[in-house]
Amino acid sequence: MAYFESKNSTGREHSIAKYVVLFLAGSLTLSANMIFFSKNDEIDFLSLMIIVGVIGCLIVSISRKVNPLAWKKLLDKKGYELSCSQMNQVTQTLKALDDSYFIFSNFTLELFQVDHLVISDKGFFVIARIPFQGDIQITNGRLLAGSKNLDRMASRVWQVSHMINKIVMKGYEDCDVMPVPVLVATDSVTICVREFNGIAVLPICALKDFIVGTTTNAMDKSFAESFAFYIKKRYM
Repeated sequence: MAYFESKNSTGREHSIAKYVVLFLAGSLTLSANMIFFSKNDEIDFLSLMIIVGVIGCLIVSISRKVNPLAWKKLLDKKGYELSCSQMNQVTQTLKALDDSYFIFSNFTLELFQVDHLVISDKGFFVIARIPFQGDIQITNGRLLAGSKNLDRMASRVWQVSHMINKIVMKGYEDCDVMPVPVLVATDSVTICVREFNGIAVLPICALKDFIVGTTTNAMDKSFAESFAFYIKKRYM
């Protein structure tokens, strides 16, 4: 069985609480400074509220980007339960890999939410689940799940792959590993395409065989283990 580690829901909720505390501390500090250093007896409370509002919007935007599941739990409980079910399906499939694989799930890499990262001496894989139902197809150059556009998701999985490539090149001068980006559909849908802009598009039943059968980025085992330890220590 593969090594597996995931950020749990408690960690996500604590992360949102951290952003709330950051917002309150920043707002109070800004308000105190404006009042203390104001040259007039009257404080421009409208300007103060606008600035506080902008700070709040920025913090919420960043928090939603790095903790989408936590926000979904707060705002869309049914959608959250569906997402957890889909995540669990992918997790169970990845756990069935042998012990040469390291699986890291549901964590934040810098400002990117990562569903699953697979590390082994056979290659790295960045895996994102397709959260929408509907047949997967390309229409007018766009990847769709039913009527839902997946271009943004495809862009994000490539961004995470390039970010990992930069981390590898920065920390390991002799290595240049580009992870394989993968979009996986957990629902029983028709997939009319197997590749989109260099991204593998797979049903969940084909995920394990695809990972095991992809050896184009084979590398030294000690390097794979070292990088897995780095991800565990830095991001988990």
